[in-house]
Amino acid sequence: MTVSDFHAKARSEWIAKINMNVPAGDHSRTWTTPHSIAEVLQPFMGSSANHGHLPTGGGFDFLNVSLSREPGCLEFGVSGSTFLLAKPRRLVLERIDRDTAQSFLMLELDDLDPSGVYDDATNTRLRDRRDEEVVDIGRGEYVARDGYDDGSFIDPAGHRRDLPEGSRLIVRLLGGQIMFVTKGSLWNGSPQTYRGLHDSLSIVEIRRMIENALDRSE
Repeated sequence: MTVSDFHAKARSEWIAKINMNVPAGDHSRTWTTPHSIAEVLQPFMGSSANHGHLPTGGGFDFLNVSLSREPGCLEFGVSGSTFLLAKPRRLVLERIDRDTAQSFLMLELDDLDPSGVYDDATNTRLRDRRDEEVVDIGRGEYVARDGYDDGSFIDPAGHRRDLPEGSRLIVRLLGGQIMFVTKGSLWNGSPQTYRGLHDSLSIVEIRRMIENALDRSE
């Protein structure tokens, strides 16, 4: 499959999923509970089925979504045993009728405090950076990221121990916005937007940027 064919397929599948929620016209639709947000996002999940732009810049294909052990939070699988955790405030779907493949979903996040596994100085830096890497060693118990790559962690008594089987790397997003678009969309094809531009803009401003780009392409 050529890149052009891949993007055409991705856009077609994206349009079908957008139409499941908003079948026609320029329209915004909003969901506010973690359960309803997870239900709406689930059909959009999958390798090459989306690209999620992170508030801190960069992004992933989001593979799946589920409710988290942390109250009011969602977890997203992004690669292997790595997961993103976020506390949603609301999910907004923006349908752009003139080119439905440019439609997007914006997941606005509530603020999260650092988990407490690091010292105060580190927590201050994490708040400024707005993400925190921890390791879930089971039942939602977190330990510091140090040692994950060699399969170990330091327990509360200061002893180094092997990580339990099934331990997961969790990136906790402490605020901001995640923007979901399709592969082959205008937004996903721009190096400028990949630096987290969406996180400094309102939904109205993002929509206007996309519509202006469509004007220029005609």
